[in-house]
Amino acid sequence: MILSETPRRQLIARLVSWGHWFSLHNIVIAIVIAGIYLFGSNLPTTPFGVMYLFSNWFSHISFLTFIGFVILILPLCYLVPNSKFIRAYSSFVAAIGLALLAFDALLYTRHGLHISINSADLIQQQTNSVIADFGWQQWSFLAVLFVVWFLFQLALANALWKRIERFQKLKGGAPITGSLVFLFIFSHLAHIWADAKLYEPILKQDNLFPISYPATAKTLLSKYGFMDLSTYKTKKQLRFQLDVNEFTYPRESFYCAANPTQKWLLLFTDKDTTLTTQLASRGITNHFDMSSNTDAAVTNILFGLPEIFHSFVSEKTPLLLDIPTKLGVPVHLYDELSSNADSSADTWRDFSSQLSTQNKGLFVAFVKESKIAVLLNSLTSADYFFATQLNSGNPVTTITNFEIADGIAVSSHNDIATTTLNAMGCSVPDASHSTGQNLLKMPRNWVVSAQDDQIVVLHGNTRTIIDSNGNYQLYDITGESINNDDLNIALLGQAIKLLSSFSHGK
Repeated sequence: MILSETPRRQLIARLVSWGHWFSLHNIVIAIVIAGIYLFGSNLPTTPFGVMYLFSNWFSHISFLTFIGFVILILPLCYLVPNSKFIRAYSSFVAAIGLALLAFDALLYTRHGLHISINSADLIQQQTNSVIADFGWQQWSFLAVLFVVWFLFQLALANALWKRIERFQKLKGGAPITGSLVFLFIFSHLAHIWADAKLYEPILKQDNLFPISYPATAKTLLSKYGFMDLSTYKTKKQLRFQLDVNEFTYPRESFYCAANPTQKWLLLFTDKDTTLTTQLASRGITNHFDMSSNTDAAVTNILFGLPEIFHSFVSEKTPLLLDIPTKLGVPVHLYDELSSNADSSADTWRDFSSQLSTQNKGLFVAFVKESKIAVLLNSLTSADYFFATQLNSGNPVTTITNFEIADGIAVSSHNDIATTTLNAMGCSVPDASHSTGQNLLKMPRNWVVSAQDDQIVVLHGNTRTIIDSNGNYQLYDITGESINNDDLNIALLGQAIKLLSSFSHGK
């Protein structure tokens, strides 16, 4: 008796074989798309860090793509063995999956987070304003783009189906699979070693790709007695996560113009007093001084950068002062508050005299409380001003007649430089020189700074402090400890990415 496979079994076998090759081709496409993630990260500079990057990149993306095939497509090859339906369905699934991967990659490069439940609110906040400006042309373009992408997947599926017998004869499937499995195992073993040794070039890549949960030393080695957890924790507490050995200021070149006929006063005082003026103005609530002392506050304001970067700009001129000067705007600086005041700054007599007699220029003053009234009284209704206080780590009284956006949730001294330059007509990209943001447009609803080995994030009524080994504590604005279960991981990842974009780790 001759046994032969039924037509149904032959079709299923062919569909399964086709599905594996379709999955392999999409793995290659997914790996290429995932290359976008590299543009949003500081790449490792050590050979072992680079080896881990490529092994993790290829194996993790391949794993995600193949798991998608196993869960969403392979069962239907057995349940619904209809080649036309399977090809159309698989093409649609692949088009959706790769489109989501591309969106996640762009989201990560721009905001430092991946698509998740925790990041849903942040994604909605960031995309609402963009979607609100979409017209039918933009929606039509996106629809056509997806249809083209789907048709490409459909063409790929049909081409593979017609040539499946030829592909079945190829001997490359097993070596390719074996190589990816080897890279997958190597990447996890490398991460276990890096976690045990606190090897930063690898650990910094933990959040690079979506749905990534690499094996760690504390969960594996300690389980089998190969690692002393107490020693591990002690070493981790000595680790400084925001190491910086290279810093470029500004990060990119740009060109802009500024209004040379207007007068602008930036006024900063040392006392926690109520600022008042007869000029039409508005107050900014929830404005914070995120510095640890007066000297740091002055540098924060002029450069728009937190303290960890101050040593790298100590010999540089702040863009806030440099750009207006180069554009022909008179610039005057008076500083009697910081211990390292610029020796080229004006004297009080010259500064106050120029402010009262000139009708144009940028005036920046760090003064004691007794001199506030003199400066504000030198302004006219046609002049612009921004006045606030220095009060380390606390909310400060702030008034201005800048045309700032309505509904600002929280702001800090780091926002002043980029806001002023934009108000003067110089549209400087925020991220080119500052961790602050332009308050003339609706900014994000959180601010981040770094003091010594701690990262400080303000969001709503919450102050999150993260130390060098990743421990955190939540406080309200008044400094009272609150429930740690409310930690917003997605937001913290976005904040840390913003700081990390200015640093180049060792």
